[in-house]
Amino acid sequence: IGYLPSGKPYLEDRSACVSFSHTSGYVAVAVHPEKEVGIDIEQYGLRVRKLASRFVRDDERSSVEAGDEIYALLLHWSAKETMFKLMGHSDVDFLDHLHILPFIPTDSGEMKAVEYRTEMRHTFQVSYYTHPDYVLTFACLE
Repeated sequence: IGYLPSGKPYLEDRSACVSFSHTSGYVAVAVHPEKEVGIDIEQYGLRVRKLASRFVRDDERSSVEAGDEIYALLLHWSAKETMFKLMGHSDVDFLDHLHILPFIPTDSGEMKAVEYRTEMRHTFQVSYYTHPDYVLTFACLE
């Protein structure tokens, strides 16, 4: 496994695209034979409330208020981590450059998101799962 200057891991033999994440007692790995992948896992906890102002935009509040607040906040944070990993840039502001479009958080599903950091303005379809201990998000770069 090698690492790009941004910290993004890659397989040195280029046999597949990979992404890794971990949180207390859990590891998540995404592998795709051709497409760039991103994955993130975040432990359930109340600490995310204190950090919300750093990553939840005003136009994302409706999604946070639509479901369980902690899970919704964790899903936003995790989805933005997944997007960040897919982008491969080190200078990304989660509040200004990453936007989760409105969705109603459930136990599992998908959310659409857009990045404003690059000229490509990538749109992401981020899949997610919730669990009593964590949330998991993942996506491929189309």
